[in-house]
Amino acid sequence: MNDQRVKLLHSLLDLEKPTSQIVPSLNACGWDSDRELLTLTRHEVAMVLRRYLNNQLSAKEVE
Repeated sequence: MNDQRVKLLHSLLDLEKPTSQIVPSLNACGWDSDRELLTLTRHEVAMVLRRYLNNQLSAKEVE
């Protein structure tokens, strides 16, 4: 289950799909974890901001 949750979290952080498609699957995984699942990196933030600046993402999606 944790592997699936990590994949979903990466999809959410990378904005691979609309959040409306990812969040229900994440909800099904539960909220508690006994370990750190991922860390948001500068590279991931920069990638999303680059996509926004290139008009590939809207402000609402980045919000």
